[in-house]
Amino acid sequence: MGSETAASKRVLLVGYRKPVATALDKRGIPFAVWHEKPFKRAPRCLGTIAAPFPGSKPAIRAFIESHFAPLGPFTDVIAGTEASVLPASVSRRVLGARKSKDATIIRCHDKLLMKDELSRHGIPMTDYLPGNTDLKPPAVIARLGSPVVVKDPRNSGGRGMEIIDSAEALGALKKRRALYERYVDAPEMSVESFIRNGRVMFANCTGYYVKRCANIIPAPIPESTREEVLRVNASVIRALKTSWGMAHTEFYLAERGVLFGEIALRPPGGHIMECMSLAHGFDAWDAFVAGELDLPWDWSLWPDEPRAHAASVLLHAGEGRLKSVSGIEEVRADPACVKIRMMTAVGGQVHAREGAGDSTAYALFRADTDRAVREAVDRCLANVRFDLA
Repeated sequence: MGSETAASKRVLLVGYRKPVATALDKRGIPFAVWHEKPFKRAPRCLGTIAAPFPGSKPAIRAFIESHFAPLGPFTDVIAGTEASVLPASVSRRVLGARKSKDATIIRCHDKLLMKDELSRHGIPMTDYLPGNTDLKPPAVIARLGSPVVVKDPRNSGGRGMEIIDSAEALGALKKRRALYERYVDAPEMSVESFIRNGRVMFANCTGYYVKRCANIIPAPIPESTREEVLRVNASVIRALKTSWGMAHTEFYLAERGVLFGEIALRPPGGHIMECMSLAHGFDAWDAFVAGELDLPWDWSLWPDEPRAHAASVLLHAGEGRLKSVSGIEEVRADPACVKIRMMTAVGGQVHAREGAGDSTAYALFRADTDRAVREAVDRCLANVRFDLA
């Protein structure tokens, strides 16, 4: 149980996410928002600022002191997005709010530092190299194999990721601040952990049924695999000294065993939170807010086993003007469909997909069995068609 009460809280939300604002509003908690782009202001919002997140700690500190300190005091700061994790950590210190461990935040914000730290703790993971390695491109290929996965260590959702299949192409990149990884052709999944006092209070397993497109809860994996994933997940959280909050940890299910991919100290994207609510029967967003603010939570609400099977499907049309879409009503009429929503109206411009969370439309499903929810996902993928100019 938490030790605080909602009445004593004033929150700064860095990185706007509507479900977080809704959960705060339902609890009657006043909050201010700092987001990189304009957004619709919630009723209980104390103030909003739309401005890019600075790239350095001193710049973040100066921005908070000039823009948000006058709106204080703030008891807590919540990071809603990956880009906001570091600004939120700095904000906690400037505003005297509940603090997270700085070293943990920095390591989880930078995939290269993250992997360096966890490799020292013996966490199984894919082989990797820093982009500023002294090895020449042919030697990198010899070490990691072909193709090589090149990532921006501070981006999430696949943004900025490239698959490079030759030493010549690798040498032409000139990305010194990068992460090179061995390519792994294996199923992927994630674990969503709610953490209090350094202990994982609840863990959810999500299966990536179609990578970057369809997620299923619970992950359709054998019990032995689930136990191994949860064991490695707990070791990762322990090694990073994560004391509270929510963690989203990604894994590869390789032939040689479970391999760590990366971890983020924030709620997951891809509508996984909504799927958690559908599968487990509790409000995952409210649980996240309760954990962030150390508020009381009834742990009996967390079931030992999922009560249903749920899935999210993210559909992207490609790049261009959306001329028409078909199949939406067929999906809406599906018995397993909970929700389907267009994110871009017909006639609107669809931008190139930069991250896994970008979508032209998305759908949520709930069913009694894993087979039923997977069949609903398959029908959705078969039915919905986009026509671009």
